[in-house]
Amino acid sequence: MGPGALLRRPHWDSARRVLVLAGHRPDLLADLLARVRELAPRARVDLRLAFDPPAAAMALAESVASLRLEEREPALAHLRETRFDIVAVLAGHRAAALLLVPLHLDARSVVLFDEGLGWFALNLGCGPRLLRQLGWAPWDTGPIATLSIAAVRLARSFLVGTLAAVWLVGSTTRIRVRGRARQALRALRG
Repeated sequence: MGPGALLRRPHWDSARRVLVLAGHRPDLLADLLARVRELAPRARVDLRLAFDPPAAAMALAESVASLRLEEREPALAHLRETRFDIVAVLAGHRAAALLLVPLHLDARSVVLFDEGLGWFALNLGCGPRLLRQLGWAPWDTGPIATLSIAAVRLARSFLVGTLAAVWLVGSTTRIRVRGRARQALRALRG
């Protein structure tokens, strides 16, 4: 994905090729594909899943395949050969790994769908909404409050992780020093 994909709005009406990525919620798959077909009626829809594709999905898209972690490199190599007008990702806190897949592809724009099947374009101005979608801030906050809450949570996570690492290193050092002191005392006594 070039930097232009973060600046372009998706043009659903003129889209000829759409890639849909879903990493969770197989129960939403049929509704997601129906929504994509509603938005881009003339587009060819390719579907890539992070789980085994259900039989019903085969009829909903022109191309259906698995995009599991162990098979990701060959699948990405195949997808890189195709230029997609829109890459649509069913986003959620458990599908964060799929958010990186569009970075490896040639796409004009990237769109994220939430679990209510509302969508927003992944661009430079979508940071607060993306943070809310990934669960870093509550939905009822404004953009500045969302960024503030996410920054506080990130700082808190960093602080807790740093303190835990310092505690672990200190505890390990204390245990090793006491062990060496005991060995030295035994050597002096014996």
